[in-house]
Amino acid sequence: METLGAAEREAAVAEAAVRAARKRAEKFASPSQPRQRTVPTPIVVNIAPPVLAKEPSIKPTQDGFPAKGVATPRIYAPRDRALLCVYTTVAIDMLGSALTVPVMPFFVESLGGDASSLGILFSTFAIAQMAAGLWMGAASDRLGRRPILLVSLFGSAIGMLGSGLAPTYDRLLAWRFFLGSFSGTSSTANA
Repeated sequence: METLGAAEREAAVAEAAVRAARKRAEKFASPSQPRQRTVPTPIVVNIAPPVLAKEPSIKPTQDGFPAKGVATPRIYAPRDRALLCVYTTVAIDMLGSALTVPVMPFFVESLGGDASSLGILFSTFAIAQMAAGLWMGAASDRLGRRPILLVSLFGSAIGMLGSGLAPTYDRLLAWRFFLGSFSGTSSTANA
């Protein structure tokens, strides 16, 4: 019996809520003045096309290139060219380090090393590269990217040459450490 009383109470509360909602709706929309819907007006923005500089008329010579002394339009912004140089430098450094990996086991074996000496060789390079990333990133903040990248590429070239011409395993280990200490160009580029 009591559940029926609770159900009746809930129905009475719901009816009262519906009556109150209808009363509020009648208050805002009287029958003499029907409620009008407002349609938002579209916002019209007239954007003029950008004014482009008139391109110079460049007449190519017979070989297809512009004549000497004729200014050609610039293709890349200076910042884009700078980033292209930085990313190319990083790619060259990474390629130089990665291209030796497939050959290194045979080179270490020809110098009398085994698998553990190959692991030591790669670990030495990685530790030197990690340490170089620390000082190269800080130095590039102080001195600028260009000098650090040039020093890094020059050091990597000397390290690659020394690694390729190393007569013993010990010298190869030293050259790989030297090479790793100059191959932190990615930290310089990201600094």
